[in-house]
Amino acid sequence: MKREFLTGLGIAEDIIDKIMAENGKDIESTKAKYADYDALKTQLAEANGKIEEFGKLDFDGVKKMADDYKAKFEEAQAESKKQIEAMQFNHALENALSGAKAKNIKAVRALLETDKLKLNKDGSLTGLTEQLDKLKSENDYLFEAEKKEDVPQFLGGSSGGSSASDEDAVRAVMGLPPLSH
Repeated sequence: MKREFLTGLGIAEDIIDKIMAENGKDIESTKAKYADYDALKTQLAEANGKIEEFGKLDFDGVKKMADDYKAKFEEAQAESKKQIEAMQFNHALENALSGAKAKNIKAVRALLETDKLKLNKDGSLTGLTEQLDKLKSENDYLFEAEKKEDVPQFLGGSSGGSSASDEDAVRAVMGLPPLSH
């Protein structure tokens, strides 16, 4: 409502001021209810813009990329599992060859048929003992000889008692002078 309209009706100026003041209150209270209209209008425009952007996306391409990354991840996992198993196998084989007293682990390993060996969960190798036994019999020079305790051989007969010459021989072996009789 405009002032000119009320003036044209012949209403006094002080009454027009009161009417306009009351009308202003009503307008302001109504405006307050819809104060966020502009903000909502802006948000709606932004949301519509994002929807249009999503509509332009290539969902099949995104899905393919996700599948590619998943395949690469699974491949990397499988490869790392193989590498860990190979390291465990190599470690177990080297330990077993060291335990078998191989002089040169690389040389002994080269003669083994490693594809016939299997690593067990407990870290032992199935099929290694048979191959090592065969290698030891055919190529004993690749392994340290098992040490036998040297038992001194005493000269002389065994007459039930020890003779002076037997005692002198024992003393000589020990680096001691003979007994004087």
